[in-house]
Amino acid sequence: LKFVAGRSQFIRLLAMAGEMVFKGQTFAISGKLSLLHREYEDLIHRHGGEVKDSVTHPVNFLISNDDDVRASSHKVTSAKKLGVPIVHEGFIGSCVAAGKILGVEFFAVKTTPPVTKTRRKKRKHPEDAAVKAAKARRVEAIKLSSQPVIAKELADVSAVVHEEISKGFGEASLTWDVEMLLHDPSKGKDKFYNMQLLKNKQSTEFWVASQYGRTGQAGHTHVFGPFSDFDAARRIFQRQYKQKTGNRWGLLSSSFEKHPGKYRLLAKDSLHEAPGLWQYFLTAPVAGKDIGWHDMKDEATKNLERLWQQWQSNPQLSVRVHREDLFRFEVNFDKMQQTKSSSRLIRRVPEGGKPSLAASANVPEPSQLAPAAASSDEEHRVNEDENDSESTEESYMSEEDDMTAPTATGESADKAAQRPVALGGQ
Repeated sequence: LKFVAGRSQFIRLLAMAGEMVFKGQTFAISGKLSLLHREYEDLIHRHGGEVKDSVTHPVNFLISNDDDVRASSHKVTSAKKLGVPIVHEGFIGSCVAAGKILGVEFFAVKTTPPVTKTRRKKRKHPEDAAVKAAKARRVEAIKLSSQPVIAKELADVSAVVHEEISKGFGEASLTWDVEMLLHDPSKGKDKFYNMQLLKNKQSTEFWVASQYGRTGQAGHTHVFGPFSDFDAARRIFQRQYKQKTGNRWGLLSSSFEKHPGKYRLLAKDSLHEAPGLWQYFLTAPVAGKDIGWHDMKDEATKNLERLWQQWQSNPQLSVRVHREDLFRFEVNFDKMQQTKSSSRLIRRVPEGGKPSLAASANVPEPSQLAPAAASSDEEHRVNEDENDSESTEESYMSEEDDMTAPTATGESADKAAQRPVALGGQ
């Protein structure tokens, strides 16, 4: 009785156009049928009927299927409210073949309410005693490092986590404190991302703190947490580390692999050498200072010393790009030169060393210094509207820094090149 017309049968029924079987009858169609809706509409129109897009009072029949009725589509719901019979698509072909409107009882869509399977709720088993004991032992084994905390708001109440890890025959110390660098001097790109896993000194509360920005500037700080257990904080730390570097954190059997476009992991200072004295060389008298070596300011010395210490542990970082205020500089430790619009020589004197007053053999003649073009501050000012946010890695990868270095308006080229320049630090 559920007559479903095949395409050949459908064509045959169309040919029987002499019988106006559906004259005075109005249909609506709903749901997925064996033929397209427009094909049934053509069949109904050829035999005198009408088709409506919605179920209203003039509609005599709704053509639908079991699934559509179970789903209680809008047309099905309207048909039930108005008492419009809901029939299978076979009703149309059977009526055309019989030459009259047949009784709907044989074609009515009879659906039983879907059987709702009652899902048994999985009983949450209490955490295995052995697992809980292992977690407790790990937390107890956590020691606190004396590393400075990068999140100032947590500096007094927390400390960096340090672990002694053993796996099989392997043992290692793991301090949850990393310094990472996105470094490409050819594009003027030099950005840092530091991260620490912190523990409350008085409780089992944990945080993950990150500090990020351009080298030479203080940057921004973000804190994840607090977390009530170590594993939750550990997962955040490991996720951020993998996102930035493409490596997994804390594996005893693997070494760091540098991926293009990702941050590199900086080796920590292996030699905690006392800070040296940093000087710059003037090739002509400037602001009452004679030709020769002069001490840098304390802040410049501190920050340049930090970059030099990083170079000692990371030889590939001989050239660094750093910022101070709105200006960008480049320092080359191989040549011991600092460059803005022109280069000047610098040197480091170890603690206790006596600096020589003799001029360096590499000092450039004043005429060799690149003259600064006369221009406004705006033309040389570094665009500070660039987004420094670390929300997505793409923001770092798309930024192209302007390597133009500014010179104060009104100064001569030699004077601008020779004036003391303080270096910024992380």
